[in-house]
Amino acid sequence: MLDWLGVWADGLWNWVAIVFFLGLAAWETVKPARRLDRGAASRWFTHIGFHAINTSIVAVLGPAALVEALIRNIGIPPGPFVLLDKADDYWALIIGLVLLDLYAYAIHRVQHQVFVLWRFHAVHHADVDMDASTTFRHHPAEVLTIALIGAVAFSLLGVPEWIFPVYALVAIVVSLVQHVNAGEVGKLDHALQWILVTPGMHRIHHSADAADGGTNFGMVLSLWDWIFRTYRSEPEAGRAAMAYGVEPYTASEFARMRWAWLLPFAIRPASATASVGHAD
Repeated sequence: MLDWLGVWADGLWNWVAIVFFLGLAAWETVKPARRLDRGAASRWFTHIGFHAINTSIVAVLGPAALVEALIRNIGIPPGPFVLLDKADDYWALIIGLVLLDLYAYAIHRVQHQVFVLWRFHAVHHADVDMDASTTFRHHPAEVLTIALIGAVAFSLLGVPEWIFPVYALVAIVVSLVQHVNAGEVGKLDHALQWILVTPGMHRIHHSADAADGGTNFGMVLSLWDWIFRTYRSEPEAGRAAMAYGVEPYTASEFARMRWAWLLPFAIRPASATASVGHAD
């Protein structure tokens, strides 16, 4: 059985996140792709604060284990995935990771289309200076909601609990790289877009332009954006003119931790239009 892989990934997750973040932050400092308007200090304080809170919430609550235990106690029969896990745990791992990535794409797209979810996801997009630290800028309500919805869906399918931390480890590394404020969007980036969601792709998704914000929803694999016609290789107005943030919350005060907490309750439906847009 490969359940040891889940234990290994769970133990390494936070250390990998810290090491990758510090390495990418050093790269951004030495050779940034674009100048930051707000600076790093206050933004890092906000983002790392969110990261600490979110990590603690997930560690204490353990949504996947909690939901799986609840479903088992209620007496709901194991999902079809359990049979695959018992037959071949290597195939269970591969298919489980692909399904989790499809879920990440789907829930991300829903967050941009359902205003009650957009309220909290907008905190992530409200960063006007995207860099590696933006990876950690997620409101706890968003993190908990996504974790619970995913835990229910995958527990009903019978996806083994140990696959979740393996995907989380892959996703945090990819997400940190996607948000980095360094490197050029050249031939290598465009070539990898056939398989992976690259920094060049994800920067377009963070664009404040409505035509761009509704594209490139994938987490790890770009496959879903290709299949569901949400892929975009270049921003509508060109990369030089691309701006980040959620209007009208782009002033420096909104970068502080206080406003990052309050933004979901201040934001209005009109500001969600920039997040939807249309795919190519």
